[in-house]
Amino acid sequence: MGDWLPAPLSDEQFYPLVRSLIAQVERDFADVSLAGGIGIHEAWAIDNYANDEERAQARAEDTYTTWQELDLDALDPNSSCLSFFDTIGWTFHLPAYLLRCLHWMAEANLNYGELSVHLDFNTEWRQTPSPFVTPAQRRCCARYLRPVAESDARNEFDLYSAIKVLRENWWDDLDAGERNQIANRWRLG
Repeated sequence: MGDWLPAPLSDEQFYPLVRSLIAQVERDFADVSLAGGIGIHEAWAIDNYANDEERAQARAEDTYTTWQELDLDALDPNSSCLSFFDTIGWTFHLPAYLLRCLHWMAEANLNYGELSVHLDFNTEWRQTPSPFVTPAQRRCCARYLRPVAESDARNEFDLYSAIKVLRENWWDDLDAGERNQIANRWRLG
């Protein structure tokens, strides 16, 4: 790696960071509800240009009542359906996708997918964060981007994109100590 990158975190630093964040996501998103929002089957239908009848059929398939019922292994963070959730659906599915990616990082030390792209609100399809995300949940999202960046640095892949999303969208959701630590580690001005 070049001199401008931080040295990779050791396994003793990286894996506890990921495991603590898994526990935080499970705790802080425990009570999120779909409450009439767009579910994953309906989002797929929208992505596939379904007509109203097909969309209604797909919506009927979204029978889960908690995000914990979703099969994490079946979720694909690279899926375009993430772009078709409404704010309620996005908030409901977010913890499952966060956990899918965190579990992948914990098992393989790889950043699985492009979930950080869906946390970037400077895109044409998602201009603002969901109003349904609580401050504790926003902090989870902000903290999620750190192990993504660390995993990317360890594997010399897509450097700085997670840090950029963090700085532009979630920076104020971290406490001053966390912001300082990240700014110093990543040489942010």
